[in-house]
Amino acid sequence: MRHVLSALIVSLACTASAQVDFNNYTTLMSSGAIPEDFTMRTYEKLDRDMEEKFTDMSEGDKKEFYTNTNYMVDALMHSGSVIYGDPITEYVQDVAKKLLAKDKLLFRELRFYTIKSNATNTFSTEQGIVFVTTGLLSQITSEAQLAYILAHEIAHYQKEHVLESYSYQRENRSASIEQMSVHSKDNELQADQMGLEMYAKAGYSKDEVIPTFDVLLYSYLPFDEVQVPNEYFQNFDTLFVPSYLFPTEPYEIEAVEDEDDSRSSHPNIKTRKDRIKKEIDKVKNWKTDVFKLGEERFKEVRDIARFEVVRINIHEAEYADAIYSIFLLERQFPQSMFLQRMKAQAWQGILQYRIDNSIFSVVDRKSKLEGASANVHHFIKEMSKSQLMTMCVRQVASTYQKFPEDKEISAIYNKMIKSIANTDRFDLDEYYNVCINTAYVNSLPDTDDSDSTDTTNSESSEGLSKYDRIKGKKTVEEVVGPDSTEFHLYLIPDLVNNQAFVDKYNEYHEAFEKREEEEDKYNRMTAKERYYYDQKKEKEGNLKTTEPIDYLISMEPIVLKYSNTAGLKFVKSEKTQEAMQESINIAARKSGIQVSHVDRTSLEDEGTQLYNDRCILMNYLEQSANNSDIVSFPVDYQLVQDVKEKFGTPYVLYSVASHGYAPNLATMGTVYSLLFFPAIPVYFPIKFFMGNQSEINMIVMNLESGEVAGVLSHEFNSTLRKHVFGAHIYSLFDSIKSK
Repeated sequence: MRHVLSALIVSLACTASAQVDFNNYTTLMSSGAIPEDFTMRTYEKLDRDMEEKFTDMSEGDKKEFYTNTNYMVDALMHSGSVIYGDPITEYVQDVAKKLLAKDKLLFRELRFYTIKSNATNTFSTEQGIVFVTTGLLSQITSEAQLAYILAHEIAHYQKEHVLESYSYQRENRSASIEQMSVHSKDNELQADQMGLEMYAKAGYSKDEVIPTFDVLLYSYLPFDEVQVPNEYFQNFDTLFVPSYLFPTEPYEIEAVEDEDDSRSSHPNIKTRKDRIKKEIDKVKNWKTDVFKLGEERFKEVRDIARFEVVRINIHEAEYADAIYSIFLLERQFPQSMFLQRMKAQAWQGILQYRIDNSIFSVVDRKSKLEGASANVHHFIKEMSKSQLMTMCVRQVASTYQKFPEDKEISAIYNKMIKSIANTDRFDLDEYYNVCINTAYVNSLPDTDDSDSTDTTNSESSEGLSKYDRIKGKKTVEEVVGPDSTEFHLYLIPDLVNNQAFVDKYNEYHEAFEKREEEEDKYNRMTAKERYYYDQKKEKEGNLKTTEPIDYLISMEPIVLKYSNTAGLKFVKSEKTQEAMQESINIAARKSGIQVSHVDRTSLEDEGTQLYNDRCILMNYLEQSANNSDIVSFPVDYQLVQDVKEKFGTPYVLYSVASHGYAPNLATMGTVYSLLFFPAIPVYFPIKFFMGNQSEINMIVMNLESGEVAGVLSHEFNSTLRKHVFGAHIYSLFDSIKSK
């Protein structure tokens, strides 16, 4: 009876979890009650740890350690990438529960959260938090492998290796919490051994241990290794792509498990494998469990993680990798609208980067290519600018033609038209209004019906490819063959013949030409004329909105306070942040602007839903920062639209204030890595000067257009105080309101 009930429980768990609709997938969001880890102020956590934690450190070292680790962890927790209560986190917790079935006290000490990241990583913190990335879940092949990796991290926590790592790396002030979790060789090998003991006691199979190290060795490659057929890029009958664009030889995989680790703090894979093999032989009475929670549940969780890989590829502008990951998943989920949307986003992103002449930002150089995914990078890189732009247009248009009613794909299609219209490198008049097959048929010589028995022409052409004989508008000497560089001119005849497309293109292109004329006019001005023109524009303000902004979503402000010796002052920065938040409220009331706050204080009252909204907006800003020179299409398009509808405004205010007194310029990189907030170096350049120098920056982004509505800044020579905040923020709000 016990076995029957156990089987029933596993079956019900699998059924309950099998609710993910991959055909209409939406990115993972947090669920359930919001944990205290996300609502408690960091300085409150610091005070708690100083009172409750006991170490061999001096009081000063202890305060430094807990200050740095708590603020590093919280910067990560509030980056917009960490989630809780989702299917992956629940699965990880359930595996950990199986792993620690005989040590329930230890299990209760730990909290598990998922990071939406393609890094194949997991790490524990001194606070008892275990982070697992979606990238890791996408790569493993069994529940047992996850169990061993978790056991390894729990062993690090038990042996307080983070404390040792901090002491080991304390001279490196730029160490992030992830870097602090890169342990010494001895600690890694000890965690391997302790983790194996924990793993074996839980009843997992010894056969899954060594393959786990293979996961780590090849983790830099995509989650599967399947060759992409050339036909994948020829997604409708009339699309011809010449063979020279594809590699003739495979790109070898060069992973080395016995790499030289003499100068590394981390042991290589071979060393770890050899050690663990000896430990495996010491264990008696191995069990054989591979899927304690059921294989179906594991596969569903892994599929979720793999869908997240695609989303993160798009979010981080890794478009070639996204196309390869989509190819892998389409074999299993051919009806997935999510994959179709992401594919359209990927080609639209490549188009923008190609127009911007920064294609190497989104594809790897040949020297870095390995494995099957290299074919996608190779294919994109081999095309000329005109060829690649046309290929992107073709791919986006084909997706739109399949799903014209889909709002997201329609928006991407419209953005594609605008992209090609806003450049001089795409001329619609150059393209043929027939496909390559039709051009071939039309190029054949006319035959006389009375001489139908004469087979000279057919015989003479028997050995030729039909593409060798395509003339189109060319002469016989200018035949477009299979390796022609002008194949792209035949890719979009349907668009050339589509009046709606042509009209929209012309509308955008005329506006582009008008802006070009205005820019040329400005460039022809004298220095004096430019001075007065710039002065006029400065008085008008740099807000780009066409109507007054009377309602904003205000994200929690970032405050950075430095000293000339200790670098970033974490606690003072956080407390000053609260003062700035209050000043925003006061300035909003005085200026008549309504503000909805999305911050940590509000999270305590509104919980998980607001946390999810905050993550969406943080991810939106981060994507904009990743694509700093490109107006990127939001990867979470529908979620962003939902936030706009929920709050009733498309405008989001991001703000940062900084103050320093003769700070060390070398700490700039440290600040950015500690904050885990990539938008700061893009939108909020912090200027360091001798003496009291403060700066308040605000950026207003339009969720509807995806563009920056305005960037407003004030610099002043005083410290960051409440009344100073109030005066400057009111000035900014008043200028926004008066537009």
